[in-house]
Amino acid sequence: EEGIMYIREVFPYMPSLVHLDVRGNKIGAEGCRHLSDILRHLVNLEFLSVFNNQVCDAGLTLLTDALHHVRGLKTLELGGNNIRKDGAQRLGEYLACKPTLVSLEMGCNHVGNEGATSLGRALALNTRLEHLRICNNNIGSEGCFFLARSMKSTPNLEALYLGFNEIGDEGAGHVAECFVCLPRLRHVDLYNNGIGQEGVTRIARNLRHLRHLEQLRL
Repeated sequence: EEGIMYIREVFPYMPSLVHLDVRGNKIGAEGCRHLSDILRHLVNLEFLSVFNNQVCDAGLTLLTDALHHVRGLKTLELGGNNIRKDGAQRLGEYLACKPTLVSLEMGCNHVGNEGATSLGRALALNTRLEHLRICNNNIGSEGCFFLARSMKSTPNLEALYLGFNEIGDEGAGHVAECFVCLPRLRHVDLYNNGIGQEGVTRIARNLRHLRHLEQLRL
């Protein structure tokens, strides 16, 4: 937290910076206040990782407000930050206004069904999305429905990581039904989701649409 406060003074002189990685620094919500000041100067930023920084919902609100100043962010990594439904809602509001994202990493948070619904509605507007990691987020079949529906509008998606949630057979069916809209999908991870015979059968019936599939994890 204090470290990022000290280095923020140099970033106004780096407007051409495109890659910023501050993962694993325990910056917390208060550190996000300083990071948000930095982001307002980095209008050309394309990659931002704040993975594993105890950001929480309050910190994410600060970051998304600042990211509106960034013209074309392509990769956003927010995994391991104790983000819950309110944070996911604010992130969804940002994504709906800035549909330039190619990769979103949200693993190991706690967005739940409500958060997944907010993200799903926003991601439907991000037609450039290629990589979505939202594993281990307490997402059930209800939240999975909205995520899967959004994927019908993301034909460039190549990697989907939904493992360690609670989508069950019903959620697996929602995911399987969107395969026909995802001709480029190469990696699918649905591991440890309580998927039984019914869910596996529905996935198997729709695999014929994934002609470029390289990895399937159930």
